[in-house]
Amino acid sequence: MNQPSEEIKRHTKAVLAIYIALVLICVMTQITDGREWASYNKTLIEHGQWWRILTAHFVHLDWKHYLLNMSGAALCLFVFRHDIKPIHWPISAILISIFSSLCMLTFAFDYSSYVGFSDTLYGWIFIGALAMLPKEPKLALIVMAIFGGRVTYENIVSHSLIDSFMNEGKVAVESHLFGTIGGIIYSLFFNKELRHFLKHRVWRMSDSDPDQKS
Repeated sequence: MNQPSEEIKRHTKAVLAIYIALVLICVMTQITDGREWASYNKTLIEHGQWWRILTAHFVHLDWKHYLLNMSGAALCLFVFRHDIKPIHWPISAILISIFSSLCMLTFAFDYSSYVGFSDTLYGWIFIGALAMLPKEPKLALIVMAIFGGRVTYENIVSHSLIDSFMNEGKVAVESHLFGTIGGIIYSLFFNKELRHFLKHRVWRMSDSDPDQKS
């Protein structure tokens, strides 16, 4: 069912405000040398600078890295702007960022430092696609297959081509996986429509006759 036009306008304005806030926060961390005081640094985090588990995701290697992630965020918010309530974007950004950092602390021992919004962006993409799933399952599955396949390829095969795009630094592809998992977990906890859809699908499968032949 289509949302009332006034509600659509409110959602659009709210999403735009969220995006502008994200852009400004990331600009501020860039111009205040956020890589020094806000980046993920395993040693400093272990010595009590816990704010870095959140702030690291709003800092970027350089302006190209910043523009890449902000462009991706703009596209994501535009595509999925009517699929979930706007409030979920900032809340999920905070929770996915923290989740990803904690996963890096626990599992990604090779990374002593990290910056970037890309892991949170992957989580956003899956939150949007999963919100779309009950309404447009084929399109949602295509989106998840594309980005899920990319994350799998990055983590299993090679990310040398991805690294070569950046002027400096190595792309922490594990963070993309952690962000994706964080987005899926967030959706399962906070998206009632998705849970109802999945439960209904399971019921339909369990009610089908296993001996029935086509």
